[in-house]
Amino acid sequence: MNRRASRLAVFLGILLLIGLIAVRLVHHHVKTTPPRAKKFSTEVVGTVPAQIGDISEIITLTADIQPINQAAIYAQVSGYLDEITVRRGYHVKKGQLLARINDTTLRAQYNQARANRDYMCLNAKRYKALLAKNLVSKDSFDLASSQCLQAQASVDYSRKMLAYANIVAPFDGYIFNRMVDPGATIPATTAALSANSNPLFTVVDTHIVKIVVNVPERDIRYLRIGLPVEVMVDAFPGQRFSGKITRMNPALDISTRTLAIEIDMPNNSEVLKPGMFAKAILNLATHSNVVLIPKEAIISRQNKTWVYVVDAKNTAHKKFVSVGFLGKKLAEIKIGIQKGEIVVAAGQEHLEDGDPVQSRPLSQNNNGY
Repeated sequence: MNRRASRLAVFLGILLLIGLIAVRLVHHHVKTTPPRAKKFSTEVVGTVPAQIGDISEIITLTADIQPINQAAIYAQVSGYLDEITVRRGYHVKKGQLLARINDTTLRAQYNQARANRDYMCLNAKRYKALLAKNLVSKDSFDLASSQCLQAQASVDYSRKMLAYANIVAPFDGYIFNRMVDPGATIPATTAALSANSNPLFTVVDTHIVKIVVNVPERDIRYLRIGLPVEVMVDAFPGQRFSGKITRMNPALDISTRTLAIEIDMPNNSEVLKPGMFAKAILNLATHSNVVLIPKEAIISRQNKTWVYVVDAKNTAHKKFVSVGFLGKKLAEIKIGIQKGEIVVAAGQEHLEDGDPVQSRPLSQNNNGY
């Protein structure tokens, strides 16, 4: 037992000695190894001078093209459809006949109303003559006069119903839809039933089109009647149609938090078609004579915004800035940069304040649009 314990003690002692020797060797190596020198390198950066110019706040939004007038035509009297004079795409004038409903019953009702009126009004004249001779009472004459007026009202109503048998265009335009053919039995459609029934025709007026745009809440402070708008459509790439804001909703759509605006645009050439997909370009506002730098020069992190400028000794300095309008390529700097300062527009991602740099001028673009 003692022999085994002695062997274990000797073994542990050897391990401890080996560990002490290894620690001393590592410590000696660390002490004798010289520290690495910090590497200083010169970054190559692209620069441009801050300039003075104009910049606009411009937004591009999707838009709907709608006809200036559109009407769904329903029948106001029922009957057999005798005739239809138009088809889809036909141009029509205001008051032009579109269709005719058989008016046999309506005409008979009108003639009956006229005959009844003639009798009632003749009777009223007789009572007037008798009243002058005190042969009838004033009440009897008043009753006869009232019946004459009621009969005349029935004639007017019957005449109106008879006129409704001729379905006419409400304004100049085109037939957009035709839903019936001759021979169909047409029911009279009231306001309560129109939501659940199809119109006979849909007429649209496209000599002026209405561009409807929904503007986000953050931009509505710039809107005003007469603000210029340009419209682009996929059917005519590269072509722009100019107009102005004509109408604005008084309140925002609560579901989208947008404000609907309308632009009335002349369309005499009829190239703009209702239903086309469009893009509206709104020039909301322009700031003139402001400091401009490339958008790429701006760095934003953790709610802080800065740029790097290069001094005469080719040293980069971080400068915090306040940004105004953003154009396609340029940005307005409200605070932090002056005209002529050399701004780093390329290669600034890895810079730190005070780094030496090698400046390479970049081509300038004076268009803040």
